[in-house]
Amino acid sequence: MQPGSQCRPTFEEPCACWIIAGGAHHTPFSQLGSTERGKDFSAIADIERATVDAKTIARHLQQTLSNKEVYHATNTGWGIYSD
Repeated sequence: MQPGSQCRPTFEEPCACWIIAGGAHHTPFSQLGSTERGKDFSAIADIERATVDAKTIARHLQQTLSNKEVYHATNTGWGIYSD
């Protein structure tokens, strides 16, 4: 972080979002590209992405992830696979 800069919106909010999104489990971090590039890669690779930035609010992220989980579960059978 640059001298004189501050965490946005707060230090606590992004930390809470990081934990809600799974913490260290399956968490990449990159400063090498833009958010748009990351979104494009996620779409191409068909992987879920949760962006935590200055506008992220923990309760909204939690609701969004819950909604995605329900959507995915109802479209794939709740992760129950048979051989």
